[in-house]
Amino acid sequence: MNKVFIVFTHGNLGVELVNSAEIIAGTQEGIKVESVTCNDSPESVAIRVEQLLGTLKKEDSVIFFVDMRGGTPWNTVMRFLNISSYHCLAGVNLPMLLEAIISRNKGASFEEIVNAALNAGKEGIVLAERSLNK
Repeated sequence: MNKVFIVFTHGNLGVELVNSAEIIAGTQEGIKVESVTCNDSPESVAIRVEQLLGTLKKEDSVIFFVDMRGGTPWNTVMRFLNISSYHCLAGVNLPMLLEAIISRNKGASFEEIVNAALNAGKEGIVLAERSLNK
């Protein structure tokens, strides 16, 4: 079973997050990127995602990393979450994606990757001035 990451965002955010993660962690297999532009309809986006998922194996586990809850990527992914091996994390940031990559590379389970990524994403958001007082 492969653990596939799909970074699904508005514009080029997903491409650049993956590029940045690969600068730090090296080139990665099993990361796909999908994006939404102002010219896309929700229906065309859903068709593209369905086609992307069709290229995967049935036994693959998928983590979708979307940029925000309630946006087109989120709404599209919600259509596919009836599959138990699919999860979606909203609010993707570089710490979240990096932790997922590192955890996957260490052989972590699917659930461990999801939890580690979620925690890293939350912990990666800080007010810098508060760090000065520690």
